[in-house]
Amino acid sequence: MKRKIIALTVSLMIAGSLVACGGNTGSKENNEEGKKETAEYAAPEKSDPNKWNFDEMQKVSYCKVLNVDEASQLLEGQTSADNDVHDYIREKYNIELEEAWTAGEVDYEQQLALHIASGDLPDLIYVNDYSLYKQLIDTQMVQPITEAFAKQCSDKLLAINEASGGEVLKTGSVDGELWGVPAGLDADQFDVLWLRKDWLEKLNMEEPKTLEELEEVLKAFTYNDPDGNGKQDTCGLAVNATNIITPQGVNYGLNQLFHNMGVYPDSWLLDEEGHVYNGSTDEKMKDALTVLNRWYTEGYIDQEFISRTGEGQVEGLISSGKVGAFYGQWWSIPRDQGVLDADWVPVAAPLNEKGKYSYMRTDTWSDCIMVNAECKNPEAAIAALAISVDIGMDVDHEGFQIACDANNGESNRNFYPYGVWTTGAGDMINITNAILEQIDTGSYTPYENIGEYDKLEIQRAAGFADGSERTPDAAWSYYGRALAYPLIKSGIGEGTTACWYWETESSPTINTILDSSFNETVLKIITGQAEVSEYDTFISQWHTLGGDTLISEIETELGIE
Repeated sequence: MKRKIIALTVSLMIAGSLVACGGNTGSKENNEEGKKETAEYAAPEKSDPNKWNFDEMQKVSYCKVLNVDEASQLLEGQTSADNDVHDYIREKYNIELEEAWTAGEVDYEQQLALHIASGDLPDLIYVNDYSLYKQLIDTQMVQPITEAFAKQCSDKLLAINEASGGEVLKTGSVDGELWGVPAGLDADQFDVLWLRKDWLEKLNMEEPKTLEELEEVLKAFTYNDPDGNGKQDTCGLAVNATNIITPQGVNYGLNQLFHNMGVYPDSWLLDEEGHVYNGSTDEKMKDALTVLNRWYTEGYIDQEFISRTGEGQVEGLISSGKVGAFYGQWWSIPRDQGVLDADWVPVAAPLNEKGKYSYMRTDTWSDCIMVNAECKNPEAAIAALAISVDIGMDVDHEGFQIACDANNGESNRNFYPYGVWTTGAGDMINITNAILEQIDTGSYTPYENIGEYDKLEIQRAAGFADGSERTPDAAWSYYGRALAYPLIKSGIGEGTTACWYWETESSPTINTILDSSFNETVLKIITGQAEVSEYDTFISQWHTLGGDTLISEIETELGIE
């Protein structure tokens, strides 16, 4: 059966509006009724001037993701549960924050499910899984926050929503009611190909556009002594063996190579007859794997990548100056001294047959903050969130400075009740435009709610561009904000929307088996431990190991007969 991917082409310019994760909460993306439901919610036009005005102390409990490595960076005497930021919020706003429980990113979803089962939930609940989000609403364990949000939201939260064309808050609404405050994520970001620009110039090579041109660049980076030390000690492409392929973006993976060869592994798509299939079972996978096997065999891919299972190991290789290319997100340039010894450029390569850069759009639902149905004062809960966002994003300059003073000069998200939940994708356009204007003209036009952090990033990026500030932080700001993000929003991308992003009843068990089989087969073929023909065996086993069960469950959810 021929397969034709149902694609959504997305061309976004910096001056245009940001497309956030699509409104897709009360029901799934292909359900038109669900789209009408989410579109009914209307966000407030402005914040209430009487917000955050509590005569008596309000206690607000919360749960969040707490990464141990980040928490360990806090100064002595500061913890995620008891810190100077909490003291500031208590003294200024009469809100007492109480950390109910935390878990790391790997364990959080499981811990949340256990707390839901026991009914033991705090006032503010960070939810990072769509099925749990839906369960909380269906079982009435959370309450609608339409009125509370209207009375206690901040100008910053509203500006973020407005920058997304209203899509951020729509993703947290069902039947016209707001049930959660979603993260302001951008569904239309993709991994770029980072190349050593100085190596290209030394070898008199142009930035590649096609797969063939990219292969020639990687070959030259491997064998033509690009670092000029007279030794054959460089390689073309750095890869992380742990995250070699994921449905959406990942640092040091190979997603973009597959996508631009017309295949979307580990993604749920519709064929031309309207039935669900998984991109990992696409016959074109073998064409892509054949190319990667050739690159590895010829030495263009890091020969030790199979042992590089952590991002830090790949970053170390990049910082050592011995690799010329890697795929990563706009912010993935290492933030260390090694970056100062190289000149990098983000490239969209290889392009597809239409001259566009194919990518898989991210989940159309993003993690969000919800309010417990038992919370006696939902307004205080929303106020706590909004105040924390203002502090964390430097709208509240006094609070932001307190946070910086308590953490070696930089704010730390573990001070705040939202943890790793993040928002502000709309601000990316503002800060990027300001940086480009500063670089081009020597000055920029301040935008509404610009914070000290924004100003610092503009200064750093422009300083690196003119050579006045040569620091790892300035390099990171310049490469990511002045080069990579504008490329992502230049209109070169062509996004594909999956028909399904979530789990089904059987997913937790079956996916573990399928993912293990997939990763093992792919790595063996790339490294030459197995013939490409072995992928046919994988496809056959994929169906019998539970793939067909998942297809049946997804088609049932989508109403496909």
